[in-house]
Amino acid sequence: MSGNADTRGENWDGEQDEPFEPTQSSMLRVPLNPQHFHTFIAVVDAGGRLSVAAQSIGMSQPGVTHQLNELEKRLNVRLLDRARGRAARLTRAGRIFERYARNITQLQSSLYADLEQMSRRVGGHLRVGASAGPGEHWLPPLLMEFRAQFPDLQIELHVADARSIVEQVFNNEIELGFVGGSWSRSGLQFDLVYRDELVIIAAPTHPIASHNTLSVADLAGAQLIVHEPGSGLRVTLEQELAALDLTLSHFEVLAELGNQESIKSAVMAGHGVGVVWRGSVDAELRLGTLVALH
Repeated sequence: MSGNADTRGENWDGEQDEPFEPTQSSMLRVPLNPQHFHTFIAVVDAGGRLSVAAQSIGMSQPGVTHQLNELEKRLNVRLLDRARGRAARLTRAGRIFERYARNITQLQSSLYADLEQMSRRVGGHLRVGASAGPGEHWLPPLLMEFRAQFPDLQIELHVADARSIVEQVFNNEIELGFVGGSWSRSGLQFDLVYRDELVIIAAPTHPIASHNTLSVADLAGAQLIVHEPGSGLRVTLEQELAALDLTLSHFEVLAELGNQESIKSAVMAGHGVGVVWRGSVDAELRLGTLVALH
């Protein structure tokens, strides 16, 4: 604190401060009001401007001033250097107090959140739909984690093609759907929750697997195994091809299969190359039973 500052004059918002006079007796045993911590942090976050702090926490400016003065009296220490003509600054004691105040308010918020969650009994039956990509890979573990948090909730997961899942959500047959690809449907909200990428896969022994990089011309000469129409994977593949002014008719499509597991099995057996979501072949790529082509 500046030795020449008149801390008994007007504070930085033009309001009269009560004089602060440290006493010899210890005041540290006086209980602190939790609101004191919130008010102090609000003032610090407002850059030392009481009017801004008061507005942010829904108090009057005189109320904020009173709480600051009361706090400093209870602690028997000056926390803010409130010299005339400039914004308040934290004293050395104020910096120490700020660290503890933030920790205490955070613990208080966590306490309220935990108690609120305990008081809310989330139960009933949740019907979830998913296309094969999310429904067979990354979604089930997340649903189990969610179920562990709310043991009174019963979760039913239905896996179908993406188009069917979208329609089931629209018709209120299921509450929530997870589909791959880019979709739009009037009356429904779509939010991104997971990112994946299309990858072309082949058996390690397939001739095309020796290509360091794969061109469209190289792929045109290979037998292609794709997902059946209606899936998010198929929609995304067709969208990506359209961006190159291509369609699947430019390639030799060997088969259209119902799920990615079928595609992987056929490719591992040496029957052409397949297009799947990368997340569905992580294990096979690590084991070397399939390779991803760039």
